[in-house]
Amino acid sequence: MAYYTFTMNRNLLEGSAIHLMDIVIANSGVQTYDVYLDAHDTRNELFRFLYRIGPANSPNGSALIQNVGIYHDPINLRIITNRLIPGHCVVRMYLKNEYGVVIGVLSEYQLHKLAD
Repeated sequence: MAYYTFTMNRNLLEGSAIHLMDIVIANSGVQTYDVYLDAHDTRNELFRFLYRIGPANSPNGSALIQNVGIYHDPINLRIITNRLIPGHCVVRMYLKNEYGVVIGVLSEYQLHKLAD
């Protein structure tokens, strides 16, 4: 089982506050896996999803959660998969301003660097 956690503030990016976020989870391999995602801030649960992610080339090889509103700091994001093969799960977060314009993209590699 792979387990990712990430705590983020709205002012993560210099010069702009994050208001919305899209999260993409994709499969980089050929074996299907299940992924559970949830997020909450100090006041509310933002979302809770369970997906079955198919092989990379299949129509269900990725999942997209769009326009998650970010209103209070901090945001706690949790991603749990039932596979332990390194690199099986590709995570990308698109950070948006109050107008819905993408102001930053965080890959899984960048999330690891922020955690260090």
